[in-house]
Amino acid sequence: MSSLLEKLKSKSVLFVEKVVDGDTYLIRGLDLAQKARVYAGARKSDGSLDSLRLDAGFLSHCVCDPESKQSLGDATVWRSVPGHISGPLLSAIADVCGLNTDTTADPKDFDSTQS
Repeated sequence: MSSLLEKLKSKSVLFVEKVVDGDTYLIRGLDLAQKARVYAGARKSDGSLDSLRLDAGFLSHCVCDPESKQSLGDATVWRSVPGHISGPLLSAIADVCGLNTDTTADPKDFDSTQS
């Protein structure tokens, strides 16, 4: 097995601290399977994404207490968090989880006949 593959297998998800409104949060990255579960949990019955469930799902999986590294709450807790706090946290999550790429776009949002 190649040494690059061995290095890749030994990598762990990122943890990054983010200060928002004077409080420090720990942002935990996710692997592909974890990200897929968040997306699956945010799907409506017609297959489209529910943006509130998606945001709350990522916040509940990724935002942790910096000391314990434990999640701060489930998705229902995050639904009522003010935008001036959740917005910067979601931006940090997008960076840490690699969500700022075209590969995370919902295929249903694109017309396959476009060139």
